[in-house]
Amino acid sequence: MATLGVGSIVRAPRDEDGKNTGRAMIATIQDNAYELIWEDAAPKPLHDKNIFIISPSLPTDDSKTEETTMEASKVKALEDFEKTKDHAVDSNKDMSVWKDRGDTLLRLGDAAAAIPYYEEALTLSSIVEVGSTVLVEPKPDDDHVTYEIADVDCIDGNGDKKTADVVWLETGKESTIPLSKISIGISKKWSQLQVRTLLNLGRCLMHMADVDTQLSRPSAYRHAAAHAFAMSMTICKQQDGDSWKKYKQSAMLRKSKAHAGHGKLKAAMKDVKALLEESPESKEAQKWYETVERLLAQEKKADKKLVASMSNWIQSAMDASVGPAEPVSPMNGPQESESVGQVVPWSW
Repeated sequence: MATLGVGSIVRAPRDEDGKNTGRAMIATIQDNAYELIWEDAAPKPLHDKNIFIISPSLPTDDSKTEETTMEASKVKALEDFEKTKDHAVDSNKDMSVWKDRGDTLLRLGDAAAAIPYYEEALTLSSIVEVGSTVLVEPKPDDDHVTYEIADVDCIDGNGDKKTADVVWLETGKESTIPLSKISIGISKKWSQLQVRTLLNLGRCLMHMADVDTQLSRPSAYRHAAAHAFAMSMTICKQQDGDSWKKYKQSAMLRKSKAHAGHGKLKAAMKDVKALLEESPESKEAQKWYETVERLLAQEKKADKKLVASMSNWIQSAMDASVGPAEPVSPMNGPQESESVGQVVPWSW
């Protein structure tokens, strides 16, 4: 068992039930307790100069420290593989090892720590070269996240100006696209493991949206989760078998929930409708469909109230120009008891 001392980086529960954990540094040691300084909750790449494929690269600010005192029995040492100082020289290139490490951290409740290991697994398994089958990034303005699959015929250019000649699998048409539009290469050997990694990565991102509520971070996490689920769905579409169908349907439901949490209720409805077409017997999908339907109705009702309030305010302002009148604030009037787009937390 590792000896913990002042300055040690440890893992500790961030909530009472211990299901959400995070990393912290031991500041002082008391009789049977530690004074801890929490690390910023945002996930950090394993390599200093690396960026994530899917997860948001969020600026961290460890100067805003948050401290807590915790019983020594609740504080645990990091896993041995986390203590490697230079992940760049790790000789293991097997993506399954990195996924397993992510799974270990996810089981410990530390989604932020698991994310970079899932990202590393995807990076190692993604090979983009002539002959590769690849996932191509959707249009930046695409409100409903989707991906397309293509085969790479040729790669030209240098540096940031590299392009790829691709053939789209769905249509058979050819195009030339910037190489940067390719998100990952689909591995013939590891394709199912890629799908499972994407599903777990999306799960971690949705968890982070619930626990890391700084500024716009929840929105960034949910947006990235929608991409992870969309990528896993797209890979599954090209495969046959019950396990692939199960993964695809799981991704469809989770993507719908990620869209809803991101405020894109129409996109959420599109996903859950597609799922019900494939699996009409799914009670979970039917229940979620009813939830999204109710949220859309609330959104529509709120929009109508806002329009009516604005009309009243404009009319009052016009009346004020010809005579005394008390303006009606657009925010006056009855308010919804539940925020538009608010989704009841759900578990995986």
